[in-house]
Amino acid sequence: VMSKKVYEAYAVVVGGGAAGSVAAYKLAKEGKNVILLEKGSSFRSSNFARLSGFMGCETDFQKTKGITIANKKNLYNRMTSWAKGQINPKLINVLLDSSAEAERILTDMGFTFSAYADWVNKEKYLNDMMWSPLHLINEYGKDRAEVLEKALKRVGVNIMFGCSGKELILEDGRVVGIKAATKSGGEV
Repeated sequence: VMSKKVYEAYAVVVGGGAAGSVAAYKLAKEGKNVILLEKGSSFRSSNFARLSGFMGCETDFQKTKGITIANKKNLYNRMTSWAKGQINPKLINVLLDSSAEAERILTDMGFTFSAYADWVNKEKYLNDMMWSPLHLINEYGKDRAEVLEKALKRVGVNIMFGCSGKELILEDGRVVGIKAATKSGGEV
């Protein structure tokens, strides 16, 4: 019979993908005790290892590239018209309002970006709403996983690989914890 391990933290982040990793990093950098549960055996299995980049507006990267067309209004209109009414406008506003901060956090973590125009060597795409919001992450695969793990450890995130969140623990209707399981069947 395996024993159950109990940990305490300010926050437990479930999933080491892009959103989970950025959230864990931000909280730990603010001095919070953070546990990050990642079901894979490394960050190479997370969605963050495979995505090409993210859409953003009014970021420091865009300012250095001279990209001015990718402002919040233009990107909001592009995203909502592309989705033909099948998108949550409040969620899009949160995404756009947070994109500059996310870019700053990713830069602080050690990631670098390219514009689509850099990849295809055509400057005209810097002022094209189809491509100018893209922040392509230069680090890829194993390199990206290594940058991510190093950054999270640097700020003190307790990373638990091979560990999946299974059930929220509630007290008086509030989430106060999570039951998790390791790949080997241990309870956390």
